[in-house]
Amino acid sequence: MLVGGTRCASTCATHGPRCAVDQAEFASGVHMLHCRSAKPLGRHNRCGREVLKPLYIGMGYSFNEHLVHCHVNSGKRVDARCANSAVSHRDEALDFTIGCPMAETYVTAAAEDDRHATTAALERGKRAKHAAAAAVAGMQYVTCALTTFGGWGEEFLKRHVRPEYARRRKAEKAEGGLGWKTQAWKQALFENMNIVIARSNYEMLAMHTLPAEPQH
Repeated sequence: MLVGGTRCASTCATHGPRCAVDQAEFASGVHMLHCRSAKPLGRHNRCGREVLKPLYIGMGYSFNEHLVHCHVNSGKRVDARCANSAVSHRDEALDFTIGCPMAETYVTAAAEDDRHATTAALERGKRAKHAAAAAVAGMQYVTCALTTFGGWGEEFLKRHVRPEYARRRKAEKAEGGLGWKTQAWKQALFENMNIVIARSNYEMLAMHTLPAEPQH
């Protein structure tokens, strides 16, 4: 389907064939950053495998993407099962998700006053979906909520990023350092996630955008 110089797969429920299209919204690229027909799973998996997995391994955890079933009847899964016996005898059931703050769902009055509104909404939704089942399976449930612009949810920052930053900084200073290596570690973590998301966003947009017509 061609709409305003763009293509959207027929599987799209709002911009597919026989659908009324808001061309201004569609041309902005916002729709393609969260539409399922744009294959956001690839972006999701890259964030997990290229950024979150190295983070967990660096903290001494295992990161298992296969033994992830925690819902007995429905078969629903989390994204990874992470274990570190030095921290807890209970494994973590990790689920990560990416939302677009410009999507209609998240453009609310609350978002005007709270910069964490999008990630907080994502966290609530994921927690309602998985937390109880994870607890029954003897696991601790953790959400890593991200945004298409590179934002991180407070839940994951409080649980892992900030404590790990504090631990690394303390160790560095105990060895006579000033903390700059730890600061560089944190900056690299955020930059790497931004790079992965930005590249994936570009690929999603390019997949559904026609090349510019040659100028005569």
